[in-house]
Amino acid sequence: MDIALKITKEQVQGSVPVMMFHLRGWLDAQSEEELLAAARDAYDAGSRFLLIDLAEVDTLTSAGMRAMQKVYKIYTS
Repeated sequence: MDIALKITKEQVQGSVPVMMFHLRGWLDAQSEEELLAAARDAYDAGSRFLLIDLAEVDTLTSAGMRAMQKVYKIYTS
């Protein structure tokens, strides 16, 4: 089992453009900064809407939940 977090990014065009992250692996303390860096990069590149697909996340720890809360704070004013 591969526990490393892999993030696949996809730009979805609708009435507004949405950045979509497909996560695979473990979202934990080891991968927290990886998710935050990807979210910051997308936000700095102009993305204002983010959808995170957790369907293939094998393990979500409290540190992973904290990371998602920090991503939420990046994308909300």
